[in-house]
Amino acid sequence: MGGAPKDMDQAARQADDDVVALLLEQHSMIREQFGTVSGSRGALKQKAFDELRALPCFRAAT
Repeated sequence: MGGAPKDMDQAARQADDDVVALLLEQHSMIREQFGTVSGSRGALKQKAFDELRALPCFRAAT
């Protein structure tokens, strides 16, 4: 049982790293989709914007 606090600290750091990785991945997806929106016109622009709004991080904020 002497290693439990160390294991808990390591698990907490791993969870933090997972969250950071997820946020970085979402940020990359958002940047890419903004580029798609800005480079599109008409119905394709609307479709790209709708896809941008549907990204997971936007759903989590609502």
